Amino acid sequence: MQFNRGNNMKKLSFPIRIPLYYVRGGTSTGIVLLQKYLPEKKELKEEILRHIMGVPLEGRNENNKQLQGLGRGITTSNKAFIIDIDYQSKQVISTFAQLEKESSTVSWEVNCGNMTSSIPLVIRDLSEEKWLMPDGKLSIFNTNTNKNIVCTMTNVAPKYQLAHMPGVIGDFPEVNVSFEDPACSKTKALFPTGNLIDKVNGIPVTGIDVAVPMIIINAESLGITGYENPNEIKNNKVLQEKIMEIRIEMGIKMEIRKKNGAVMNEKDLYQSNLKMQVLKSENYQSVES
Repeated sequence: MQFNRGNNMKKLSFPIRIPLYYVRGGTSTGIVLLQKYLPEKKELKEEILRHIMGVPLEGRNENNKQLQGLGRGITTSNKAFIIDIDYQSKQVISTFAQLEKESSTVSWEVNCGNMTSSIPLVIRDLSEEKWLMPDGKLSIFNTNTNKNIVCTMTNVAPKYQLAHMPGVIGDFPEVNVSFEDPACSKTKALFPTGNLIDKVNGIPVTGIDVAVPMIIINAESLGITGYENPNEIKNNKVLQEKIMEIRIEMGIKMEIRKKNGAVMNEKDLYQSNLKMQVLKSENYQSVES
């Protein structure tokens, strides 16, 4: 890493050793770091995360291939958790950060259920496991959403109950994730607009807030089949414009809050990772944007 020193702005380059766990959580991959090894300042944490994951240190770089760092190109493989331990309440405090391969932006606005499932495995590698998970259950408080989560693991010979995930090679330790009172993570209601269905430019959509805010759209309403791969979705400029218009208009209607409690404006929503779920109803296939 490079840092500027004093007024002479001389660049210094030296190794910084920060312990971390590179993990899979469901269909997501990323890193888990312990807060005790990180600085308190948010700006320094973000700089460290950019270096580790191999995303632009400033601005945007559309040609970034992430040849350096632990990120792997797609959004679901550019995720990070910072965890701390509340010794009094015997609870893990988790904070999620979403990075993007083409941008220096680090989003702290939502949680990730997939990556949350990796936290019990990290705790099991620490000495605190014995009193944090005596019965295989781990209590987690997520600061992004101010919600409590309980993760449960079952011990079997030789060590873990294993499970298979569609689309992922191999078997992995099974973790059951239970969100306590998951509605209203970033808004004021389960259906934040007060409607089950809203229309944006004539397209019916549903805004819902369960664990994370999300906008659900039928594929046919967007003029696609629902069988498209992520690259086809990304490279369809007309479709991306439609999706962005829906994201911004619905985001404003849903009154989605930032981590500091302020309601997101149009600029915030444009830069946000507000989930857009496109569904193919006949077989429930989904394409996340």
